Amino acid sequence: MLALAKRLDTLRADTPALRGQLQTDITVVNMSDNGQAPATKEDLAKLRDELLEVTGKLVAESETRLLEVTGKLVTESETRLLEAMGKLVYESETRLLEAMGKLVYESETRLLKAFYGFAESNRREISDLTRSDSSLRERLDTIENRVLQIEKRLNFPQPPSPASS
Repeated sequence: MLALAKRLDTLRADTPALRGQLQTDITVVNMSDNGQAPATKEDLAKLRDELLEVTGKLVAESETRLLEVTGKLVTESETRLLEAMGKLVYESETRLLEAMGKLVYESETRLLKAFYGFAESNRREISDLTRSDSSLRERLDTIENRVLQIEKRLNFPQPPSPASS
């Protein structure tokens, strides 16, 4: 809006100069006889034609300036709008990435807690199996020792008994 106001002020400042030029042109036409002779229809027609010509020039210049100012304002507005949109997109992406990062972190934390619980239960089960295995080995050792004792008795020749001599 500030740029538009500045441009309108520039046009307003140029308008008196254009009006002065118009006034000079009109005065030259009217004062051809130093203002003493009455105006004829021909003089009025020339004046009208010159006024139309000057007015047409003023309108054309005004339109040209207005188009230039409008074009500049549109370009500036588009630039500001694109910058604002870019900033909004960047901020949105940043917030989205932060939110996604937080969600990923929370998901990882929950998964790790679940895996730690699973690993702890497996560790307990393996510990129980190790204790059970140890107990079974002791019992197996005891049985093997008993079988060895039995085999020793069966495989060793017995001394002859005194009754057979």
